[in-house]
Amino acid sequence: MMNLFKTLRLMIGLQALLVSMPINAYDFECDGIYYDVKENHELSVVSGDTEYKGDIVLPSEVPIYSTMYKVTAIRDAFYRCSELTSVTIPGSITYISEGSFSYCNNLTSLMVESSNQHYDSRDDCNAIIKTSTNVLVAGCRNTAIPNSVTSIADGAFTGCSGLTSIAISSSVTTIGFSAFRSCTGLTSVTIPSRIVRDYAFSGCTNLTSVTILEGVSRIDTQVFKDCTSLTSVTISDGVTELGGQIFQGCTSLTSVSIPNSVTRLGYSAFAYCTGLTSVTISNNVTVLEEGTFKGCTSLKTIDIPSSVTHIGTAAFYGCTSLKTIDIPSSVTHIGTAAFYGCSGLTTIVSEIEKPFELESRAFDEDTYLAVELIVPKGTKAKYQATGGWNQFAKITEVGTTDLKSITTTAPPAAVYTLQGQRVESVPRKGIFIQNGKKVVIKIN
Repeated sequence: MMNLFKTLRLMIGLQALLVSMPINAYDFECDGIYYDVKENHELSVVSGDTEYKGDIVLPSEVPIYSTMYKVTAIRDAFYRCSELTSVTIPGSITYISEGSFSYCNNLTSLMVESSNQHYDSRDDCNAIIKTSTNVLVAGCRNTAIPNSVTSIADGAFTGCSGLTSIAISSSVTTIGFSAFRSCTGLTSVTIPSRIVRDYAFSGCTNLTSVTILEGVSRIDTQVFKDCTSLTSVTISDGVTELGGQIFQGCTSLTSVSIPNSVTRLGYSAFAYCTGLTSVTISNNVTVLEEGTFKGCTSLKTIDIPSSVTHIGTAAFYGCTSLKTIDIPSSVTHIGTAAFYGCSGLTTIVSEIEKPFELESRAFDEDTYLAVELIVPKGTKAKYQATGGWNQFAKITEVGTTDLKSITTTAPPAAVYTLQGQRVESVPRKGIFIQNGKKVVIKIN
């Protein structure tokens, strides 16, 4: 009977506390900490009316009407607490939600008491690590990742703008979703992890250098999106997949070389990289997906490898600095608006022997009217009879000079650019003037 009376009294007391609270907020506050009541006399630490500040030491239990409730969980409690400086986690905590410490940009210390059997701060690392899985759940500006950590959880360092450097050991196989997103103090990073999840370094606006080591196999979507200071990217051989929008909006990036191990280059991978002037694409990429280089207004040259069969919708849309395009014979499809808005074009070389019908507005009207289309000898009539291609007002047939073996550093005959400048060394590929005629030169 006494236990029933205590239960009823607790329920009445909690209901009274909740009357003035908004729905889905906290149940009660004690000593500046906000809690939700769970079953079995357990509590979750949550956010409240005011954000947490300074140094926080969480209790292991809290009395409610003379009954002790155990503090067992942290659920998004410290999200965006910009004045929080340290947190001590008691031994009673069994669950911490991912991203609980996101955007705590002044957090300098994270410590788990040694009595905790679920989480730890091994090696004085200033981080929270899930003991059973070796996953780093949350870090701060002073975190040193131990060599025993195998994964960095989603949102572990999100918004930690005070983080200026981080060493990621080779033991880390996965960097989670948004793990370092908006860490605006980071200037360089070396990535050894096999898999890097979406948004992992997105919005790191002061990041200037990225090195992706051998052993990394997949870089997911938008990993470096809007890293506006990024100027140097080194991608080691072995990476097979670069996800969609991976470098989108990296406006300071001027050049990048994609190794031959890469077989997939995701949609809008370099979209709006307005400083990008040159790209070397892997010879194993078969598809340039939608918007791959869209809005790259400084891109002057592009070498589309002979492995490419598909040029997607708006792949080069708005690349206003492109002067010439060489479309290899391997291409079997060119998508809608693939080269639309490339207002700087003067010459297009198509090596395609059997032209296929183009998607609508693959090129814009000005291109069709003013730009010369150079096609293989004997194919002009085919182009004039094929939808899309037949809109070109100027179609010229030329032969191809295949330079398969070179024993001298000088060209076999004087070779000039289309602008009349003499080429002093053997050109690898492109359109040139030789013996008074236009030729397409390829060195195999």
